[in-house]
Amino acid sequence: MDEGSLSLPPFTGYDEKSLRDYHLALRGNSLNPMIDAATPLLGMVMRLSTMNSQTMPEHLFAQVVTDVQAVEQLLQEQGYEPGVIISFRYILCTFIDEAALGNG
Repeated sequence: MDEGSLSLPPFTGYDEKSLRDYHLALRGNSLNPMIDAATPLLGMVMRLSTMNSQTMPEHLFAQVVTDVQAVEQLLQEQGYEPGVIISFRYILCTFIDEAALGNG
């Protein structure tokens, strides 16, 4: 099939809604195992940008704590040293805090 036979509508750009409605794989697409472990949390942070403090679920803090603990456990199982895990947790939590504070 040559390019001249394709009949596609012209690209008109992304609207605001389509930019928010993204698909983010939960795990398995990163070359970095640490980033791969944290991808669900990073996706949650991306969704925070569409919320304000009034629309954030009350259980969000507890869910984030549980998810961070799950990331820590996964990294332990993968053989990362405790100091590396603590440093990664600090960076991850700082990133989440900054995103949440930006929407407060």
